[in-house]
Amino acid sequence: MKTRPKPWRIQRILKWTGVVAGVLLLGVYWTSAHFHGIWFNRTGTITVLIANGRISLFHSSIATNIKSESGWMIFGAPLVRYAWSFSHTVAPGRMRNIIVPLWAPFLLMSAVTAVLFYLDHCRIPPGHCRHCGYDLTGNVSGRCSECGTVV
Repeated sequence: MKTRPKPWRIQRILKWTGVVAGVLLLGVYWTSAHFHGIWFNRTGTITVLIANGRISLFHSSIATNIKSESGWMIFGAPLVRYAWSFSHTVAPGRMRNIIVPLWAPFLLMSAVTAVLFYLDHCRIPPGHCRHCGYDLTGNVSGRCSECGTVV
């Protein structure tokens, strides 16, 4: 029979995953100030651009005539202007463009990670009163000697 992982273990894993993802996002954000990264699929219908502190997703229902391998292309000398706002456009030729500044997912991940760190810090350790946090080592009365809660 499989045992389920304890909630604090899952919380700890999510907490450190958020830290790693945040550091990676900061790295991508910093790198996007110095380089452009473009990924496109084989048919040319989906393109992802990371540049100037934002990630842009282009989707076209019309395939282009470009027949090449899919993958990443990296270019130097980007524009120095950072994007601070979201954008979503739909062109008449059935093309969609979504632009998300990289600070938005970083801010969201940072907030969730900060809450997880706070909850992990506030967790009452085993052998302590659940109400006041008093150390119950050696207590045999069945009541917390600090607040009187039944243990």
